[in-house]
Amino acid sequence: MKLYLVYESNYGEIILEGCNSTDIVGIFKTREQAEMKRQELIENAILNDRWVLDEEVKQDYLNKDVVIMFWQEQENWSNYYEIHIKEMEVN
Repeated sequence: MKLYLVYESNYGEIILEGCNSTDIVGIFKTREQAEMKRQELIENAILNDRWVLDEEVKQDYLNKDVVIMFWQEQENWSNYYEIHIKEMEVN
């Protein structure tokens, strides 16, 4: 059976501020459910917390396994995180 793990990996100043390097968001039965959760995370980060979605994938990120969110400006490598969708096979 395939499952889809959604998790966030934090980098830069986020970790220095006390956040975990990786946070598991959830495990989903379908890719579509995982993508919906990721979309919710992206929308909340943009609307509520001043994050920006990486311009390189902004138009076509649904089929990507990893998207990057930057703090306040594109390519802010001092403060960013990634949202991953990882397909896993379980028995």
